[in-house]
Amino acid sequence: MFLEPILILILVRYLRKNLPTQKQLPQLDRVLIIAAAAAVILLVIGTSIKQSRTVIMWLSHATMFAFIYWVITKKEFRAVKSVVYSVLPLIIISFITSVANLISPAFFKQWKNVFSTASLFGFVWILAMWLNTKKQRKALEEEKKKLLEIEKEIAVNEKIKAALEIQVAERTSALTLQKEELEQTLTELKSTQALLIQ
Repeated sequence: MFLEPILILILVRYLRKNLPTQKQLPQLDRVLIIAAAAAVILLVIGTSIKQSRTVIMWLSHATMFAFIYWVITKKEFRAVKSVVYSVLPLIIISFITSVANLISPAFFKQWKNVFSTASLFGFVWILAMWLNTKKQRKALEEEKKKLLEIEKEIAVNEKIKAALEIQVAERTSALTLQKEELEQTLTELKSTQALLIQ
């Protein structure tokens, strides 16, 4: 009953933390805030009014499915969809558990351990996916750092290359000037020698 609102709060926090929704996507950020407010309202009503727990449970399921559908259909959330997908098995298990309890309480009591085990596996799945996503994100960050270092090295090498080309051009012009001066001096010496011979 309280699983869905809590998961909505966790997902909203994760999405707002890992995506630039506040500055670049203010409309999506408003929807995330509204979803978080709805989750808090469901939690407060569910804990304070015991008669409304069944209604709150179904509202929680509906809110969770609507929230997940909304996140999956938005292209802006493409980078974090794996986290949302990791929550789906637990949500589906929770929904099936609620349906089984509603339709046949006797069947639910008989298979309660199976539902509990499935929920446990759902939590383990979320944890495994979270760790995997964290590991992948860390690997991507390291790869970005390596690429930035390579780009910096390339930029430094380009500067060095440009400086060396300037030095080569200066030296070439200096050597050309010296060659011309030496040729002129040689021409003068030859003419002086010819005069001396005469």
